[in-house]
This record gives sequence, C-alpha cells and structure tokens, in this order.
Amino acid sequence: MSEKEKPKAVVVGGSIAGVSCAHALISAGWEVVVLEKSCAPTAATRTATGAGLGLDPLALGLIQSWLGRPELLQNSTLPLTVDLNQATDSEKKVSQMLTRDENFNFRAALWADLHRLLYNSLPANIFLWGHLFLSLYISDDKTYVKIKAKVLQTGKTVEIVANLLVAADGSLSSIRQSFFPEFKLRYSGYCAWRGVLDFSGNENSDTVLAIRRAYPELGKCLYFDLGPGTHCVLYELPDRRLNWLWYVNQPEPELQESKQENVPHDPRKTDEYPASNVPSAIPPEAPNSAPHGPKPGNHFQTNSEPNSENQQSEKQPAELQFHQPKDPGEGYAPCTGYRGSPHGRVGRFDNRRLIQYFVETANNMVIILVTPLKVGEYELKKKARFVFMGKGWPLRNSVTMKVSSEMVQKMYQESENIWVPELVRVMKETKDPFLNFIYDGDPLEKISWENVVLVGDAAHPTTPHGLRSTNMSVLDAAVLGKCLAKWGAENLQSALGEYQTIRLPVISKQVLHARRLGRIKQGLALPDREPFDPNTATLEDCEELKQKNLPFFNDVPLLLIT
Repeated sequence: MSEKEKPKAVVVGGSIAGVSCAHALISAGWEVVVLEKSCAPTAATRTATGAGLGLDPLALGLIQSWLGRPELLQNSTLPLTVDLNQATDSEKKVSQMLTRDENFNFRAALWADLHRLLYNSLPANIFLWGHLFLSLYISDDKTYVKIKAKVLQTGKTVEIVANLLVAADGSLSSIRQSFFPEFKLRYSGYCAWRGVLDFSGNENSDTVLAIRRAYPELGKCLYFDLGPGTHCVLYELPDRRLNWLWYVNQPEPELQESKQENVPHDPRKTDEYPASNVPSAIPPEAPNSAPHGPKPGNHFQTNSEPNSENQQSEKQPAELQFHQPKDPGEGYAPCTGYRGSPHGRVGRFDNRRLIQYFVETANNMVIILVTPLKVGEYELKKKARFVFMGKGWPLRNSVTMKVSSEMVQKMYQESENIWVPELVRVMKETKDPFLNFIYDGDPLEKISWENVVLVGDAAHPTTPHGLRSTNMSVLDAAVLGKCLAKWGAENLQSALGEYQTIRLPVISKQVLHARRLGRIKQGLALPDREPFDPNTATLEDCEELKQKNLPFFNDVPLLLIT
C-alpha cells in the first residue's frame, strides 16, 4: 500500500452500528464502503417499529463529534434526566415510587431521527443499497479480505477487495454465524407490546392532559411501572410522541414444521399454530462453516452462492420481479417467483399471513419478500427454495410482528386489569401497536479475527433493559476507529486485538446485566434471589432496578480520552 493510498473497509449493515462505524473509520483515515440489503434508506419515514431509544452522555458526545454540529442532535432529542421505578396496584390503580435517580442524564431519540442525522452527514457514494452479503475470503498473507455480495435488483454478484470487513449486520448476523456456527439467540422468556402515540396537533386532548397528570415528569423522565410478573416503560420522544412498551411473560414461539419434506410446498397453504404463538425468526445455520471461522485462504459462504458442480445456471426469466417494502412488514406488491421443495417453515397467524422469504431462484438470485399471501396473488413456477425467516421483519434482537385486531383487543382488555387508566388510554389510541419477542445471546469469546471484526448487535445481542444496544454500538464504532488510527492498517491485527481487549469484557458484563435486570422486572426466576414482586419488595431489592447499576455505567475508555 502506497503512502497516499487509504486502507479500505467494507461495513456490512447500514443501521446505526454501520453508519457509526462509517463515521469512525472515515475519521481514522480509511476509505469506507457500506453494504446494505435494503434498497433505500429506511429512516426517511418514521415508523413505529424500533421507534424509541435512550442515548447516554458518552454516546451523545461521540455522535456530536461525528456530526460536527452538536445542535443537530440536541434539537432531535429530549432529556431523560430521571430514572423512576414505581409499583402499580392493579386493584386500586395507583402507583407508589420504588426508586428515583435524578442524575440519569440520558436523552431520548427517535431511531429514524438518529439514523437520518448520521446517514445524512456521510458521503452518499459510500453506500451500496440493495446488496446482500454472500461470502468472505481471507487471503493467505492476511493482507486483504474479498467480499462477495448479490445485487438484489439485478441478480448479479459483485466482489469487493478490502483490508477490513466490519460486521454490523445485526443480531441475526450471518458473518458472526460463520465464525460461531453453533451460536443461537436465546429467548428471554417474554415479549413486549410496543407503540408510539403521535399526539401532534392534539396536545390538549383529554388523553394527553390525563397522561401528563398521571406522569407529570414526561419530557424528562424514564418511567418504569412494575406489576407482579410484568412491567411497562413510558417516556416522551421529540415531536410530541409518547413511546411505550409492555413486557409480558410468554413461552418461546414455535411453529409446526411441514411433515412432508419431499413434497413441493405451496406457500399459500400454511401450517396452523396457536394464536398465542408467533413464528421463530432464527435463521438457518450458514453452510460450509467451521468452528471459529475460516482460516486464511479459505472461502467461506454465509448465504447461498452458485456451485458449479451442484447447480445449473439458468437465465433469469423476464417475469421475475423484486419488490422491497418501504416499511418492514408492510410489503403488499404481488410478485412472480418460483417454488420447489420447502426449505424452512411457513406459518399462518390469526388469518393474517405476513411471511418473510428469501427466495433463491435457479440462477441464485436472492429476493426478500414481506407480503400477505392471498390466493391468486402469486404465480409460482419452476424451481426455487423458500426460506421462512419469521412473521414480519427481524428487528435487532427481537422477532417483530404486526398483529390481528383480535389480539390488539385482547391486549387492551388485559391492560385494563393491570395498568392505570391514563396509560391504558394511551395504548388504545396508539396506531398499529406491535409485538417484539425478545432475544439476546450469550457473550462471545471473540469479536475479531485477521481481517474481520464484529460490532453492534452482531457482537453483543442484548435485551433492551439497560438501554445498551445503540449505546454499545456507538462506542464499538468509536473504539474501533481509535484503534485503527493508533495502529495503522499495517498493524491491523494489533488494532483489532486492542479493540477486542477493550470492548469484550465490557459488553459481556453489560449483556448479562441487562438479561438479569429484565428477569428481575418480569418476576422470573434467578438462581440467587426470589422472584421480584414490586408490592412486597424491600428497599434493597428495589435498588437493583436502577439503571446506574449497569457495569461500566459511567466508564470512558482511556483510548477515547488520550
């Protein structure tokens, strides 16, 4: 590499972790290319899915340094200076304070706003939209990594050679799966009803006035309402929105497998499953993977690629089309495709058939579909494989789904039995509430290899209780950038080694703490304590509820100070 030639990094994943890495690596003097399977930025529209998040002071400072204009982030967030836990009496419909921390010092943001700020401050030409990562190849001398990706709209395969591959491809990371083929996400034991009430133009409505009386510190407070075996979260977002989550204990969703493995499967015919369950969205294991990842010089596949010995090439027919939904879970365009032997699982939920597929045609074009399946809507021909990935769109560390009106009505009825009426009214007036089934992952033993590094949810799938997912992703990116700037591309392994040394102990403890905190608040079993009941808990028990108990809560890596 010449003195003037910049080292090159490919970042797989264009969510907040990916765009944060792009900022950090560009600041470190690297050329960056971001591969993202979506065909366009999703932050252009504000969807309820993944709406609210909390930013800690360190993450706020790092993002402001990347934006160059601190007021942009300040104007797009609201303060969360108070962390408040309170017990709700389901019979009397009153709340009693358990803990209060007035030095919380977070800020609340809308996911789409934060992503848009980070994305818009990057060069547009570094993004390759509609590119699905397929495989990686590490050279024998460890000087480069070759990445293959599929261009979804054309079906062509492209190759990119870089010094570094950054895996920011989320909790369902296919790159992580290549290094840890046995890794499985772990179900938390509960799901979360979620929604965002947009009250713009209705600031003086009875509902808004009532909720402000019941929760007088909205606009600066992170409220946790706890009942026996359940809890709810409420806080205000910018632009007159209220973000709420209600966690409900429930067994892990399962879906019946097709019993006729060798019979061609029509996706319009679905397996039945109970109304209380939703499909699993855990992806199938990656093929050709070996423990701890590929050795230098080995070609590793994370998604299906052409195999000249086993697959026959076929010209793509003109009628094959691709439709990328603008809002995950809401793609309604009919599409011509292929069908053949089933691969994976297909299910139906309460008469709403929202199915996500990877459709692999005979010439290996991969198509992502999210659409209600209706008779006559599909023309299915020739051969392909359908891979079922779950109902709705896998969102970070959860299976996210939209739900039937019957389920929503049942949720309303149950909420009336537990929560104060002002909160129930907010839930009822929220448009399109949805469900997350919450997953995390056991801490990894490694997050970096010769030319590959994991960041964000790919490195540490976590439950949301410590408000860590976004904050950890931002800090991952910043530390990685500083390590690369410190060591230079010629000492890449040393840079990645220091990144792993700094981040791995922190993220491992924070993931496990968030898991524990979620189980405490949900009244679930733990080996060292009785299930938590907010109505009988001691002061010592309640102290565990505070966010500031998170390991490394206020720590700043020395690398970021010097």
